[in-house]
Amino acid sequence: MTTPSPVPGPALDPAGPAPTPPKRGRAVALGFLLGMVLCLVVVGAFFLGARTSDEPAGAAGTTTSTARTTTAPPTTTTPDPLAGMAIGECAALQSPGAPGTPARPIARPEKARCESLGSVYRLVQYGPCTEPRVSVQQTQRDSTGRLVYHYCFAYDWQAGTCYDASDWSEPLRVDCGTPGSIMVTAVFHEITPVQNCPLDENGASARTWDKRNLTLCMRGSDGAGN
Repeated sequence: MTTPSPVPGPALDPAGPAPTPPKRGRAVALGFLLGMVLCLVVVGAFFLGARTSDEPAGAAGTTTSTARTTTAPPTTTTPDPLAGMAIGECAALQSPGAPGTPARPIARPEKARCESLGSVYRLVQYGPCTEPRVSVQQTQRDSTGRLVYHYCFAYDWQAGTCYDASDWSEPLRVDCGTPGSIMVTAVFHEITPVQNCPLDENGASARTWDKRNLTLCMRGSDGAGN
């Protein structure tokens, strides 16, 4: 009986089977992926450059300014006490002084009660002064030279009040018990004879100022010429 001889197969390669070469489709996908990554890198670089170029000048670095803003300190000037006076209000423009001594202008005139003692003036008009009784004018201007006020004052003679008239140009209102004082019994804003003045047991006396169109009546015991 004949036994068939086996057909020899191909000889085995001791190094193992050869690697299968990559397929063409896989290579195409890998190339596409690399291309997309490259595109994203290019686009990102473009937008980054555009954003940097749009920044305002100096934004890349911070600069600290050395300029300082200074504010002038507020002024501490004292308000004018005569500001805003109304017609009929009074002010002390002279120092009271002692009886028998002449009054002196004070450094800073101020408002005063019309019944207060001393040398008291009543505001009778705003300037320009045309009232004949006016004996003192007081003006004030601001720092720019603008006129703030122009006051016209007349000495405040009042009936029933006593005065030291040692200096008739600057009399002082005093207590009626002051020796040598005179009492005004009537004030006429016109020239009138002494016969029109109130009388007492000693009669009456009077003093007139033609330019001021003013007549003062006093007790009969008071010397109008003192």
